[in-house]
Amino acid sequence: MSCATCSGGKKVGYVGKANTLQFNNVAWGKGGSVLLVISYINGDTTSRKAQISIDGGTPVTISFGSTNNWTNVRTLTLKVIINPGANRITLGYPSAYGPDIDRITLRSQ
Repeated sequence: MSCATCSGGKKVGYVGKANTLQFNNVAWGKGGSVLLVISYINGDTTSRKAQISIDGGTPVTISFGSTNNWTNVRTLTLKVIINPGANRITLGYPSAYGPDIDRITLRSQ
């Protein structure tokens, strides 16, 4: 979807219900504990939830606060364990739509 305030001018919406967003081949050197930064938009007045899973592991539910409109981009930072080599990061939520996603980035702690 078009998004003037997002990186690359695009975002992914409608993540949730039956839809997931998957990032393939996410790598971080030898792996280990890193910070996963999720850039998102949530124009609702309340939080939206999403579940994150790495390489098919048990999903963890996280809450994305409101960004007050559908153009403000905010970030949420999580501490995660990345395996050596390529990883698959999946976002979704079974019963409702989550936030729109701009991008993910990895950072050292």
